[in-house]
Amino acid sequence: RSINTTMNQYTERKINEEKFVPSVRAEYIAFDATNQRYIATGNIDSISVINQIDLKCSTFAKNKECRIPRNVCIQPYTDNILVCDSNAGLVNVFNSQKQLTHSINPPCPKYTYPLGIDCDADGTFAVTSYSKEKIKLFAACGKPLRSTIPDEWLKSIRYLNRRFSPSASATLLLACHANGRKISVLSKDTEQKVDTIALDGYPIDICVDLNGYVCVSADHYTGINNELCILEPRKGYTVLQKITLHAPFIQNLGLCVNDLNEIAFGDLYSGRLRFLE
Repeated sequence: RSINTTMNQYTERKINEEKFVPSVRAEYIAFDATNQRYIATGNIDSISVINQIDLKCSTFAKNKECRIPRNVCIQPYTDNILVCDSNAGLVNVFNSQKQLTHSINPPCPKYTYPLGIDCDADGTFAVTSYSKEKIKLFAACGKPLRSTIPDEWLKSIRYLNRRFSPSASATLLLACHANGRKISVLSKDTEQKVDTIALDGYPIDICVDLNGYVCVSADHYTGINNELCILEPRKGYTVLQKITLHAPFIQNLGLCVNDLNEIAFGDLYSGRLRFLE
C-alpha cells in the first residue's frame, strides 16, 4: 500500500473488539508487508509469527538463537528480520525464511544490551543500548557508521520520514525516554536534538501510520489507565486522540502499523494482540 504524504483530516481510531490474537506475547512487534505477517517478541528463546490473513500464530528461533529477544524491525529491500538479543548483546539477523544468517556484534565491548531498533527507508538502522545509553547507527550491510551518547536513556525508536516531519525537509528519529514522560526528536544522524514531545505518561513504544500520524503507547504506572496517544507531527506534535486502555489492557506495549493502516498493539497482561482501525 502506498504511503499518503498529504495531510488529510484525521478520523478517530477505535479498537476492533472482534479482531484479536489470543495467547501471544507481543512486547514488541513489527509488520512484514512482503510476507503479510507480524513478527512479535516477548517470550524467552522464541519469536512469534502471526499470519495477517487468518491470525494464526507460530514460533521460530527455538534453538536459543535469540535468548531474550527485545525490539524487532523489518529491513526494507532484504525483508530481513532484525532482532535485539538482550542476553547476548547482539542484533540477530534472520532472513525472510526465518533462518538466522548472522549476528551483528558492535565493535565496542561495552556496548551491550541492545533494546530499541528501527530501519530507515534505505535499510540503514539505528540501535539503542540499555547499559551505556548509546544510539548506534549501522549501514544496511551491518557496518557501524557512528555512535552517539544522548542526554538520557532511550529505548524504543522510530524513523519519521521527511514527508511527515514538521519541516518536510529531513527524516527524523523519534526516541522514547525510559525514565521520563517525553519523546526526543533527533536528527537522522542523531547528532542534534531537534525537539522534545511532552507526554502525560511514560512512553513504551512508538509507530508512524501510513498517513504520517504518530502513535505512542504510554504507561501511567497506576494500573488501569494506560493509553494510546495519536500525535500530528506536521502541527507541532499536537495530540489528536487519546485512547484509554482499561482492564484487561493493563500493560499495553508493542506497536506497529500494517498495510491496511491498522495499528496492532500487544498487551502482556491479557496475552493478546489487538487492533486499532
